[in-house]
Amino acid sequence: SDQAQFEREAYQYILGKEAMIIDVRFNRGGNIADTLIDWLERKPHGYFRPRDSQPEPAPARAWNKPVVVLINEHSYSNAEMFPDAMRARGLARLVGMPTPGYVIWTSSMRLVDGTGARMPQSGVFRLDGTPQENLGEQPDYLVPLLPDDWLNDRDPQVDKADELLLPKPEAPTAPPAVP
Repeated sequence: SDQAQFEREAYQYILGKEAMIIDVRFNRGGNIADTLIDWLERKPHGYFRPRDSQPEPAPARAWNKPVVVLINEHSYSNAEMFPDAMRARGLARLVGMPTPGYVIWTSSMRLVDGTGARMPQSGVFRLDGTPQENLGEQPDYLVPLLPDDWLNDRDPQVDKADELLLPKPEAPTAPPAVP
């Protein structure tokens, strides 16, 4: 499942890291946003230090470092709910392009001719009462990914996330003036 893949990759790569980028661009949704939010809201209360290894936070899988979520016009459904929740909880900044607002819970059914159909079952709303359907997520930092970027293997959205997360180099200080 996508959740198992996220956990496997996140736990493999984040140990000892100082920040995380979660990329939900081109993600068509699912149903793991709440699980990820619960995990990312866990705050460490201590750490374990295995012999000959890096310290690990306690509780396991706690994360208390900066996060940027990348979104775009191809992030749908749960991939729109997740960035909204991350911002609402103060867990991340959003970078990229606005999402389309394709957020609604549906159920599947089989029709008599064998084809399938989906029927809306419930709307999804923000805490302020605004619907997520047709009102996509707006990034905190609007950064387009242009065709020329795509064709030349550049990603200004990742570059912006890096800029937000990487430590700023200290400005050189001028040597003291000689009297």
